[in-house]
Amino acid sequence: MTRPYAPRPRWWVDVAAVLFCLAFVAGLMLLLSEVTWAVRMDVAIRDWVDSHRPAPMFWLARILNFLGQGTPLAVLTGLAAAYLAYRKKTIRPLVVFVAAYFAVGGVIGPIKLWTDRYAPHTLPGTEKLGPPYPTVEQSDFFQFDKAMSFPSGHTVNAVVWYALLLAFLVPLFPKLDRYRLWIRLVPPVIVTWSMTYLAFHWFTDVLAGLALGIIIERVFFRLPWERVPLPARLERREG
Repeated sequence: MTRPYAPRPRWWVDVAAVLFCLAFVAGLMLLLSEVTWAVRMDVAIRDWVDSHRPAPMFWLARILNFLGQGTPLAVLTGLAAAYLAYRKKTIRPLVVFVAAYFAVGGVIGPIKLWTDRYAPHTLPGTEKLGPPYPTVEQSDFFQFDKAMSFPSGHTVNAVVWYALLLAFLVPLFPKLDRYRLWIRLVPPVIVTWSMTYLAFHWFTDVLAGLALGIIIERVFFRLPWERVPLPARLERREG
C-alpha cells in the first residue's frame, strides 16, 4: 500500500474541497459565537425531534448511532491496517492508521475544549442531563468550561474511519470496491441523522463534524505515504 486506496481526483478538487470545508466550519463557528439564526435553528430542531420521537424510532436511531462509535471503529481499522501490513510486508498502513488516530483527536479535542458549547440535553451549569435543557440564550459558544458539544466526534469518525477501513481492505479484497460509494457515504448520512434525531448533538455540531472529517480524509488521501521517511530498521524490512 502506498497512499490509502481510493480513486483520486485532480489535486485542485481536493484543494477546493478542503478550502470549502474550512470556510464552512469557520462560518459556522462565527455564527455560533453569539445568538444568531443558526442557534435558533438548532434549538428549534432539538425541540421538534424531542416531540416527534416514538419508541421504535428512538431505538432504531440508538442502534444505528453505533455506526459512528469511535473506539470500535478505530480498533477495527487498526486491525485491518495491521493485516494489510502483514500481507504486504510493509509498516506503512500502520503509519497511516496511527497518524489518522492522532489527527482525529488533535482536530476534535481542541475545538471542543475551546468552544464550550452545551449539548442539546445538558442541564445548564452542569455536565449532567436535563431537563431543563439549554435555552436559545444558552446554546451558543462559551457557555460552560466543561461543555464540549461542538463539533460532533461521531460524524468525524464516520467520515474518516470508514474511508480508511475501505482503503485497507480493498487491496486484500478487491470485490469490496463495488460497494465503495455505499461504504463511504451511508454511515456518515446515518450518523448525521441519528445524532440529530436523538438530540445527542446540535445539527450544526453534526455539520461541522462532517466538514472536519472531509478535511482530514482528503488530506490523508493526498499525502504521499509511500515516501514518508521511516527509521532505517523499518526501511530495510520494506517489501
